[in-house]
Amino acid sequence: MTQALTSLSERAPSILLVDDHPLFLEGLSLVIERHFPGARVYGAYDLNQAKSFLAAQPDTDIVLLDLSLPDGRGLSLVNHMRQQQYAIPCLLLSASDDTADIELAMRSGADGFISKASGGEHIVAAVKRVLQGKEVWPEHITLAQGSDPLPNLSPRQQQVLELLAEGLPNKEICRQLSLSDHTVKTHIKALYQNLGVHNRTECLKVAIQSGLVQT
Repeated sequence: MTQALTSLSERAPSILLVDDHPLFLEGLSLVIERHFPGARVYGAYDLNQAKSFLAAQPDTDIVLLDLSLPDGRGLSLVNHMRQQQYAIPCLLLSASDDTADIELAMRSGADGFISKASGGEHIVAAVKRVLQGKEVWPEHITLAQGSDPLPNLSPRQQQVLELLAEGLPNKEICRQLSLSDHTVKTHIKALYQNLGVHNRTECLKVAIQSGLVQT
C-alpha cells in the first residue's frame, strides 16, 4: 500500500485505510494523497492487519474503516481502539446506509459515517472535519433517546460475553472461569444493563453488530 504523503497544520496526517477491496483502497489512497500533500497513507485489508499496524503506530492521526471485513465487522476495531485507549479518531466508510448500522457506529464511539457512494470531495471534507475534532454523521440520523454510547466492559464481563457468544450455558461458564453461579448471573445482568437489552438473544445480537465479539 502507498506510504507517501507529511502534517495536520504543519505536519501532514498519518492515515490508515482499512478495506478488503484493493481497487477501492488504491483509489481512495490516490484521492487522499491528492488533497493532503505529503501525508503518509497506509492500508490494511482486515482487522488483524489493522490491529498490528495500530500497535506499532499508535500516533496515527485517523482511521478510515470499512464496516464489513473478512475477519469481522469494522466496529470491532473501534471497540479494540477504545479498549487500548488509542486517541485516534475513526471514520466509517460503508456501502450500507442502514440506520441501525449508523446508530450502532455512533454508540460504539466512531467519529463519523460516510457512504462509499459519496464522491471523493465529500470524503475528503469528512476527513478534514474529523481531523479538526468534529464528528460527521448523515443529517437525518440522531441517536435515539435513551440509547447511550456503548460502555467499556470490564475484562470479566468481556470474558463472560465471549463465552455467551460461543453458546455456552451458565454452568459451563462457571466452570471455565471458576466462578459461582451467582457471580456469573450478576455479570450477565450487568451486560444486559450495559447493552440496553433484556435477554441473551438480544445481548448477542447487539454484541456482534457492535463488534464487542466476533462470530
